[in-house]
Amino acid sequence: MSETRSQLLNRLDSVQGHLAGVRRMMNGGASPTELIQQVRALRGALFHIEELLVQEGLQACLEQAAVMPPQETLETLLSLLQVKA
Repeated sequence: MSETRSQLLNRLDSVQGHLAGVRRMMNGGASPTELIQQVRALRGALFHIEELLVQEGLQACLEQAAVMPPQETLETLLSLLQVKA
């Protein structure tokens, strides 16, 4: 498993745990302000996961560009960048 994949899995585990904590907070009567703060933290963590995935996809695409047809390379790059937008 690549280091990036390992990082992604660790981050996903962290997000999952954080989400469970937010659920407990909600059940425990946390204020909307506290919950919003935690949801924003989760959104930031998910955004970082997305960045790592786009980076990994771009790297793989560039490594394969020499053997892929140019149109396929372009389509792959555009699809990765559209995810980011």
